[in-house]
Amino acid sequence: MVCLELSDKDIAAQAAVFFLAGFETSSTLMSFVSYFLAIHEDVQQRLQEEIDNMLENTGGKVTYEEVLALKYLDMVISETLRMYPPATAMDRVCVKPYWIPPSGNQPGITFKEGDILEIPIFGLHRDEEYFPEPDKFDPERFSNENKHKIKPFSFIPFGIGPRSCI
Repeated sequence: MVCLELSDKDIAAQAAVFFLAGFETSSTLMSFVSYFLAIHEDVQQRLQEEIDNMLENTGGKVTYEEVLALKYLDMVISETLRMYPPATAMDRVCVKPYWIPPSGNQPGITFKEGDILEIPIFGLHRDEEYFPEPDKFDPERFSNENKHKIKPFSFIPFGIGPRSCI
């Protein structure tokens, strides 16, 4: 087992990277949400009503649990992340040989150990096979009634697996 020693400088550097990476992705997400709310007045109004109801029920107090319970807010954020994911692509290294058989008019492909695979997240999120009318902003895709229609691993705004965004 390899044991690495981290200096205070190493820890501070990692903390700074986590802070900056989180700041940039969060601010970008908020910018796109603001844009979509500005051009979709119906979405803005419905979200405002949900937030107003929460504030009325809590006496104006905002708690972490109450924000998590805002279903429509989650739908709006998820749809925004679908349209503009912070990670537009991710790469992985193939750890063992793998063959994908031909499908339709697509030929089969063989991957060798060590091959680097580039997964186009932006392309997946804008593919009509996974998201009908992919260029349309539609938070209803992420409603409780529709979530089950989203194919596994077709919505991965931060990547997936052991190296997904913290």
